[in-house]
Amino acid sequence: MIGIFPSKKWDSFSTLFNADMVDRFDFFCFEFGKKLTYLIHQELLDRISKIKGPKDYKKRLIVAEIRDPNGRAWWAIIAKGKTLSQREYDPKQSILTVVSRYDIDVENPIEDILVEHGPWTPETLPFIPSLRQAAIVIKRATLKDAEAVKRKNLFEMDAIQEKMDKNQLEFDPRLMVYEKLKVVPDLEIEAMRIEFGQGEISKAHWRPAIKWGTKIALSVIEKDKDLMRILTDPTFKGYKVRQHAKDFLTPSELKALEKFQNKIRLQLG
Repeated sequence: MIGIFPSKKWDSFSTLFNADMVDRFDFFCFEFGKKLTYLIHQELLDRISKIKGPKDYKKRLIVAEIRDPNGRAWWAIIAKGKTLSQREYDPKQSILTVVSRYDIDVENPIEDILVEHGPWTPETLPFIPSLRQAAIVIKRATLKDAEAVKRKNLFEMDAIQEKMDKNQLEFDPRLMVYEKLKVVPDLEIEAMRIEFGQGEISKAHWRPAIKWGTKIALSVIEKDKDLMRILTDPTFKGYKVRQHAKDFLTPSELKALEKFQNKIRLQLG
């Protein structure tokens, strides 16, 4: 007669499958995504270092955390733009896009007016949102394109005025707009020019870094013993403490990022 009995090692391993297993799995996903993103981020920076010129662009690429409604975290590589002073752009050759920091499902004048009726020019932007409410992204444009945006804004002014009245808002005087306006550059354009050979200094860096991540980085992650301990070591208690990123993306900012992601994804092949 043959008897099968659990060994001490099995008894130890089986203790993993208790009420804490979901927490362990969530922490594993958290750490897996973070480690993989940081590996790709470093590979991306290394590739940019070999391209002559875009030092400022490299400095602005950071890893940001995204939280979904269920409390889980996801990760993204983003470009964090610096605020430009009034002397650093020409208002007559600029187009402004407002990116709300609120959840896109929340009704508010930022979404209803500045996002829905955008883009704008400095001459037509009705009011300046606070930095907490939204970011204003600037794109350099030709006089013709900027004038076309201005005409569109003026054509929609009756509807804009109605919404301003509904929210008990007044148009900011133009002098106040120019003094308060804090804009960030459209780094997507710079990234695309470098990535797809449209600029004077160009070389693919996003696509090779992402491909490297799907092959080499994954193999590196598979050999990470500390990561594997989360799901295999009953004595590991580190899953109770998460080290979050310094920067977070809101749902609206994530939506704005998707456009760039889709352009890159289509070219991956």
